[in-house]
Amino acid sequence: MKKAAFLSLIIVLLAAFRPAPAEFEGRIIYQYSFTDLQGNDITAKLTPYFGQQQRYFVKGAAYKALNERDEWVQLYEPGANVYHYFAGGKLVQTFPAGDPAGPAKTTRLTKPETVLGRSCQGVQIEADGVATTYYFAPDVWVNPALYRQHNFGHWNTLMEASKGALPLMFSSVNTQQGFIMKAVAIEVTPMQLRAEDFAFPASIQK
Repeated sequence: MKKAAFLSLIIVLLAAFRPAPAEFEGRIIYQYSFTDLQGNDITAKLTPYFGQQQRYFVKGAAYKALNERDEWVQLYEPGANVYHYFAGGKLVQTFPAGDPAGPAKTTRLTKPETVLGRSCQGVQIEADGVATTYYFAPDVWVNPALYRQHNFGHWNTLMEASKGALPLMFSSVNTQQGFIMKAVAIEVTPMQLRAEDFAFPASIQK
């Protein structure tokens, strides 16, 4: 009887023990939608400027984003700690990601959301007149310590608040420009990437 009880306890303990998920490396595809501040759908009006999708690739401290036409949109180079923004096949601007980003207010949200079957916790970050809400799942994560110096866009603020979990849904309310942008992950694909995948594109002049 005691042996059966002991075995039952072992089974319960093994079932309760789950190894931590591995650090995420791969691609997340986000689908964009836009509304005005009154809730009217203006996606067709704004997608020519922002694109329909963001295809986000991450490996350790490096990340990049392409649009649905595989055109470069973002590149973060952790060694130099710089963020590049591209549009129309050209480099638009490079930002020193370590420059002070100004104050930001972080608010944890109590209501979870479900994205791709994952239960996501939420946080809102208000900075520079824009309120951005992020929802993230703990199994899609990177090491937040790698982004401590990434002040640009308050990315380090998000990484600290989410403990490195990457957003699977986010929305930004821009009252100054009068629209709300929403991005929802439609695919999360782990894959092995190379350091060369995050090199500055040879086809674009710096």
